[in-house]
Amino acid sequence: MKSGRPVLLIEDDEIDRLVIKRVFKKVGLSNPLICLDNGSALFQWLQQHTPALPALILLDLNLPGEDGLEILARLKTDPYYNLIPIIILTTSNDPTDRKVCFRHGVVGYMIKTIDPELYTKKINAIIDYWSASEVAH
Repeated sequence: MKSGRPVLLIEDDEIDRLVIKRVFKKVGLSNPLICLDNGSALFQWLQQHTPALPALILLDLNLPGEDGLEILARLKTDPYYNLIPIIILTTSNDPTDRKVCFRHGVVGYMIKTIDPELYTKKINAIIDYWSASEVAH
């Protein structure tokens, strides 16, 4: 992801945030990682930074207040925010959750892990995909 635009991590669990921050640092991603803990904080950030859009949103499904699916639906029905690529981060391996998320237009669905090496591989795959995508456009 060469754009330099921030990656937004919407995650309420502090340990998960720390693990993902460490992985991003380890893989050397130059995009800033902005951590927000709920949907209200996300939409406030988006409004404050319009017209700029983040490079990517990593969205937890299980959040306090508005859950990840509700946030996803709001983002994907908005004519401006629906352009933001979203990857779901979740502990849910439920095929129904996965189908609903992809129907809403997510570009990826990542099961959380406690294994930092596996997280690193997954984040590297995301970076490789988006870097290749930017070159294609």
